[in-house]
Amino acid sequence: MAGEKEELPIRRLAARFLFKNEQDGLDAIDRVTSSLYGKIRLLYVASYIGSSVLFGFFVLFSLFLALVDPSGRHFGHTPFFINVAIGIVAIAAFFSWRIFQYGFSYPIIPRKIMHGNGDEADVRNLERFFEAMQKEQNPRAYYCSKNGTRTYINRRYLFGSLRLLLLSEHHWVREPVSSLGGLSFGRELFIETNAEEWIKQANRKPKAGGRSVAYDYQAILLALIEHPALARIIPGERGAITQLIKLIHTVSESRPDYPDCLPERTQLQQFASSVLEAIKKNRAS
Repeated sequence: MAGEKEELPIRRLAARFLFKNEQDGLDAIDRVTSSLYGKIRLLYVASYIGSSVLFGFFVLFSLFLALVDPSGRHFGHTPFFINVAIGIVAIAAFFSWRIFQYGFSYPIIPRKIMHGNGDEADVRNLERFFEAMQKEQNPRAYYCSKNGTRTYINRRYLFGSLRLLLLSEHHWVREPVSSLGGLSFGRELFIETNAEEWIKQANRKPKAGGRSVAYDYQAILLALIEHPALARIIPGERGAITQLIKLIHTVSESRPDYPDCLPERTQLQQFASSVLEAIKKNRAS
């Protein structure tokens, strides 16, 4: 019913944001999250093991010094300073994973999102999903304790570079996401909202399913012709295709079906190349 709110995982809201058919959206999300997890898994494991080993060595060495030479008469102060250095390195290693996601300070703006080899259109749409979730006026996401108590999270938990992993149904895939304090934050997040109205307010038109093979190139061309930046692109110059592709995205962003209205990267490069060739001929005549 219109206006009726429901409690659902943000994973399901994101799936409906992508596709009209929720299962199609869930399948797409699984491909995106598994690809990203595969990309960062070894780095995460190395960071976790490295900090754990350093902390373990720091504790054992501290106990050794406390038991064998508590006053520092036998070994001097050198082992103490070495152990302090190990402790500092261990702390740095522990927080390095948090810094990797949020930066050195409290996150004020969202970090650039990381992704694996998932479908580019799905990744871009999920970026748009998180842009809507990050807004201050958006209903706050929360996780539930075992007794059902809700704990609402700071919206800046959604600012990290690995935020796509929060959409996974598997806790071990969400585990690499850090809290703002640096601890692991593998919680399943929920939101209470009317999904249909929420998606409409985000100016999103979910796909019917699959990827359309027919694109409105005429509409893209008309939008390009009217944009003043097109005149500044010189065919044949290095980076001209990249400039034109960025411009195509710029003129298409206002469409509710963006980025689904655009073809995949290879097709888009071919289209941009054809446009530049036509511009080159037109300017030469």
